[in-house]
Amino acid sequence: MNAFHVIMDYLPIIMDEPVTIMLTDGKTYKAIRSSEALEVDADESIGQPLDDQIMSLINKGEIFVGEYTTDITVPFKSYTIPIKGENGKIEGAVLLAKSLKRKRDFVGAFDDVKSSLEQITEAINDLNVNVQEVVDANEQILSIVEEANEKTADTNDILNFIQEISSQTNLLGLNAAIEAARAGEYGRGFDVVAKEIRKLSGSTSDSIKRVDSVLKGVSDSIKTIHTKVGNSNGVFEVQASSLEEIAASIEELNSSTQLMYGFMEKL
Repeated sequence: MNAFHVIMDYLPIIMDEPVTIMLTDGKTYKAIRSSEALEVDADESIGQPLDDQIMSLINKGEIFVGEYTTDITVPFKSYTIPIKGENGKIEGAVLLAKSLKRKRDFVGAFDDVKSSLEQITEAINDLNVNVQEVVDANEQILSIVEEANEKTADTNDILNFIQEISSQTNLLGLNAAIEAARAGEYGRGFDVVAKEIRKLSGSTSDSIKRVDSVLKGVSDSIKTIHTKVGNSNGVFEVQASSLEEIAASIEELNSSTQLMYGFMEKL
């Protein structure tokens, strides 16, 4: 008992957390020392009897450790350490209450960080899904654009065929005009037909040129769309890869936070 009484003055200095140390003879409080932060009025408690719960713990002869949270005090960790004499008889006990306020503050801060990381992870995962959906949609657009470009090329083949027919028709009209001229008076009616044929050929040729010009414009636009979509797809793929790396880093940070949380709970 005397040894504990001697070191009591130094325990509040040695401990990392604010503490209150009480020395008892198993029935009443004999000495109390407390850290300044706890503002315990020791004079009022010295000589006061122990309550039945504390006496029961002391009489069991075993060290008891428990954590408590009340509305009127800071959360604390309690140690009940029986003091036994040479004959093994319980002569008293050391009661120590260590403040858990700083621990709870740290745990609360870790809870906030953990919650924030979970929200960030969820947001990044959602964003990654959305980016991937855009990439998939762009792939479909690229496929459609390529198909449209191929059909435009097929249309060019058709126009070339029609242009060939127009040229042949024009040649036919020219030959008809020559034969009408040779026929003289008898070829006037045939000459009218020849002129209409050449007129139709010229009109068809002009129309083909306009259509060809439009189709070339469409083809150029399709190629531009193909290039733009391809470029944007490349950007989105890079973003998707970056998001995956960020998500992995946050997961590692979350694991570290969980580890620190476990350490804090053991304090």
